[in-house]
Amino acid sequence: MARHTKGTPESPAGAEVGCQHCLQGDLGQTDNELQLEVPVFDGNHEGLLLMRCSRCRIPVLQHWLEFVDWNDRWGGDQFWIHWTPLTEAERQVLRDTVGRGEQKLAERLARSLSKSRRHLTKDPESRRRWKEGPDASDILPPC
Repeated sequence: MARHTKGTPESPAGAEVGCQHCLQGDLGQTDNELQLEVPVFDGNHEGLLLMRCSRCRIPVLQHWLEFVDWNDRWGGDQFWIHWTPLTEAERQVLRDTVGRGEQKLAERLARSLSKSRRHLTKDPESRRRWKEGPDASDILPPC
């Protein structure tokens, strides 16, 4: 079983968290080891999924966004994906909230974590980078 590298979900950007099969590898590029635990929200143009690495067992919140290119401004729809490492306590709160059927509360909590915590971002051009908190490039496609 893979082990966590140094760092925790609250560590500063650049600190290693996860393993080479998830947050330190080519996440979003090839098949990876993240497995779905529970969908938090699944919309037409946005989704929030509670995942876990099958190797190092770190819980991860996957937040994907699609910006529809109605006027062919960008040459096609824009997809952004954010992977936010979670603590076990945060994972459990999300699972419990979804399990109790409190969907709106679970969505607000997941969005809050995704936007306030350091996360790995994959932009529409498949570039990956660690980012601190919210950033306009995380939520708006290029003009």
